[in-house]
Amino acid sequence: AHAVNIPGVAVEVTRMYENNLIAWRNSPSRRHWYDRGIDAWSRPLAEKTIAIPREKNKVRDLRFALDTLLPAGDLRDGVYQVTLRAAPEEADPSEAGRRERHDRPALAPAVVTLSDLGLSVRGARGGLHAWAFSLATARPVAGARLRVYTNKNQFLAEARSDADGHAVFPRLAPAPDEKPALLVADLP
Repeated sequence: AHAVNIPGVAVEVTRMYENNLIAWRNSPSRRHWYDRGIDAWSRPLAEKTIAIPREKNKVRDLRFALDTLLPAGDLRDGVYQVTLRAAPEEADPSEAGRRERHDRPALAPAVVTLSDLGLSVRGARGGLHAWAFSLATARPVAGARLRVYTNKNQFLAEARSDADGHAVFPRLAPAPDEKPALLVADLP
């Protein structure tokens, strides 16, 4: 991100609940997720203000590592919303100050996924075929738990990846007017 002529940037990190990913995906305008009410669908994890040296009209690059903002011992893999807002001139740690910060418009909201698991999915006559692999090494991941949900957030099936990272979901049978829409994977 870039900033100019502001004293700092308030970074807010929330972890989106897995069971809300379909609602987010299906939303006709994801803007409302960013501007208001994200706390209803996610868990706030961290807030940090990054001071920006004052130099009139100079564009500053903002860089930070998301995993350094997350609480120690918290799960790292997941879907997060990272929101940047202009920091006020002086920080107010009270609840009123927190509400005031959330009333300022989001400058750069983004949804970010942290994971080493990559997925490839292919539809076939016999169902869905999925392959799990490490993004770091591109090698297959055995034993990954994969779950398929419909476009209406209904669980369809679960499978484990084999030694080749392959999992099969044979003959999925979603309800009428539903279809497979989301594949979620983790390493239990």
